[in-house]
Formats: sequence, C-alpha cells, structure tokens
Amino acid sequence: MEEIDYFSKEEGNNFNIFRFILNLNFNIDSMDVNKYSLFVHEYTHYLQSICTVSGISLLFKYFSFVKNIYADLNVKICNNNEYDTGYLSSYIEKYNDLMYLYNYNLDRENLEHRSDYFLLCEKIQHKIYKKEVTEYFIVIKEKQYHVSYKCLRETMAMMTFFIARNYKKEDALKYLQTSNVLPVYKVLFLYFNKNFPYIDDLIRFTYFFTETALQSDYPGEILNLLFKRLKSCSKTSILCTETFFQIFHRENSYILSTLSPLVEKLKKDIQSLNSLGKNNEYFVFVKSYLQRCITGLNEYINKRTFFYYFQDIDKLKLLANVILSPVIIQTCQDNTKVSTLDDQTNSYALALIFGVAVLLDAYIKKDFTPMNEKCIFIEKIPVCKFFQDDLADVKICNRKPFNIKPFKNGNCIFYNASLILGMLPDEEIIKYKDKNVSFIKPT
Repeated sequence: MEEIDYFSKEEGNNFNIFRFILNLNFNIDSMDVNKYSLFVHEYTHYLQSICTVSGISLLFKYFSFVKNIYADLNVKICNNNEYDTGYLSSYIEKYNDLMYLYNYNLDRENLEHRSDYFLLCEKIQHKIYKKEVTEYFIVIKEKQYHVSYKCLRETMAMMTFFIARNYKKEDALKYLQTSNVLPVYKVLFLYFNKNFPYIDDLIRFTYFFTETALQSDYPGEILNLLFKRLKSCSKTSILCTETFFQIFHRENSYILSTLSPLVEKLKKDIQSLNSLGKNNEYFVFVKSYLQRCITGLNEYINKRTFFYYFQDIDKLKLLANVILSPVIIQTCQDNTKVSTLDDQTNSYALALIFGVAVLLDAYIKKDFTPMNEKCIFIEKIPVCKFFQDDLADVKICNRKPFNIKPFKNGNCIFYNASLILGMLPDEEIIKYKDKNVSFIKPT
C-alpha cells in the first residue's frame, strides 16, 4: 500500500461520495477489531457509491453537473476571453439539489400520535423529481423517522460494523441502547426487531434488506415490494433470511435484470466522454471512476451480495483488489498517512477528481479567500509553491499520491485542478501555451 505523511486535520470518520476520499482518525495498518469495524462502516459507503444503482445514479448526476459547468465555462470564456470565478456561484441551486438528494431525509413530528414501531406509508411529492413517490416512516415516540436513501445507507453500514465485530442480535441491540447512535443508523433495525422477532438472523436480514433496496435509482420502489413481502410472511414460524430473499428476487427478477443494461449504459457514457478531449486528465480520470462502477456492478451481479467480505480485513482486501479502493486519509495525533486498501496504484486518478471537487465546492458556495490574493487552502492544507512561497509549505507537492502532475508542471493537485477549470491568473496560464495542455481557459 502507498503511504505518505499528509498535513490534514480531518475530524471523525467519513466517506464523501462527491470527494472520493475516505477519512479516518486512526491508522489502518494497526487496527484492532473495534477500529476495523469503524473502517468497514466507511468502506461500505464507498461500495454503495460504485456497486448500487442508487449510488451510481448520484455519482453520474455529479459528474454530469461538473461536465455542464465545464461546457458552460468554455462558452463563456470563448465569448469574453475571461470570466470572474464568482460566476460559479450561480450553480448553487443545482449544487444544493445534489446535496438534497444525497441527504434526502424527511423525519418529522408524530402529530398523528401513532403507536411505537408503526410503519406508515405515504405518497409525497418529491421536491427534485417533481413527481409523487412512495415513502415509508417508522414511528418511535414523538417522531416519525423516514426510511430514506440516507437511512438505508447508514443502516447497511451499521450492519457491516456489527458483522466486523462478530455481533449477534443481542450484542447489536445492547450497543444501540448504550451508545450515542443517531436514529438514522438504527430505526430500521429496531423496527424489524420489534415487529418480526422470528427473523432467524436479524443483522444479516437487515443488511440484505438495505443492500437490495439500494439497487434502484429511487429506493422507495423496492422498499414497497420488500415491506409487502415481509408482511405476507407467516408470524408463527422462523423467517429464514436466505429463503426470504431467494423468493423475493424470484418474484421480482426485474431488479437484478436492470443491472446489466446499466453496465452497458456506463460503457456508452465512458465513450461519450472522449468527445471532451483525450488530453483532459480530469475526464480521463472520471472515465476510470465510471469503470469502477462497471466492475462493482458486475461483481455484485456475480456474487449477489458483499455480505461475506466484511468479517476480516483479508477478505475485504480480496474485494478491494477487484473493485479498488478510495484514497484513505488516516490522521492519528500529529501523524497522517495516505494509502489505498488495494495493491494497485489508483490514487493518482482519484486525487485530481478530489481536487476539482474541493475547488468547485469552495467556489460555488463562496467559501474561500480569492485565489488572486492567496491559495484558498493556505490556512488548512499547505499545498502549492505558486501561492506565496513564504506562506505555503511545498513538501506535500513532492509526495505520493498527492503530487499529481498531469501537466508535468511540478505543482500540486489544487494548482492543476485550478488549471483544468481555468481559474489561474493569466500569467500562469500563458506558461502552458503551445505545450499541448488541455484546460478551459484559452491561450
């Protein structure tokens, strides 16, 4: 695995689907069972992004969003020969729509005073899709908790956390009762435990349930089928998890049958990106990420589940060497390392995508110091000698995997991301004239 020191102070553990980076507050090279379970929880979110229809749909919306910005800026620059980066803030509404889809959750007060663990089904007008959709809510005390895309993601990741710790149902329930776990992580599991105590393996059942529900652009559709199938089961005998999902997929074979056409669509999408220029490293790397989605879907089609990979790190590495790994930033005290779980050198591609994502996020939300004054990351991440040599720490530019140099200009990922997006001052852009460099701003 690749390793470097990295100067970042990310708090907590998380995987951001739009940043393509997994952040940890410990080192994966020396994990006990507890740390491994935390890592597995976040790695599950990475799997959801490239191995489920819900995740891939959201990823594709994001890459289309960036591609549209790229095209719009090309037109604007060609017409005016320059542009104000403040123009990017006009994309805030579309950006917020993406964030809304990712964090979609409609938790609300229990005004009807329904009884605890009651499952409420309701037709709701979707803010983004502009159509009526079926939503489910689980009532617990004074709240109605939405069985949302976010709830499904976090519940599935919570089950892999339990699998990694070799928990039984009783262990999981005790953990949820004694730990400060937010409702979005546990309401579905608690609902199953309360209303279907005869399920033979509650952790495995909940995992399969969420993994299956995420194989749709809109999970509510499959949720409707799953809940109906569950309610039809006998309440006088043990519910076998394996049998339940075998019957479910036999009755609803279209769910798995939609995956192969999606693979073909992704292949066409990869080919279409060639029109944006073979020398544009960003879109070359986007194609490599979409290829991960193809590999992830094919692996799911073949295996039908990833459940059995989470029990220990060696099994998970076998999976990672097939579908690859995100870049993993591990900050422990003052020592930070960056590595990948797989044995291949793939962080090169991810780093530039990460750089562009961070820059767009900053410019669209206007959360930055203007770059013509100093690097927007100078306070948080010392990145590039181009911006104020006396302030910037250039050591990071000389280390893998964050010394990405797609234009052979010797600068850091954020410099190169700025170059791709045409955000560098003219005096820097002019350096790349006649050097066969693909970027937006014309020379």
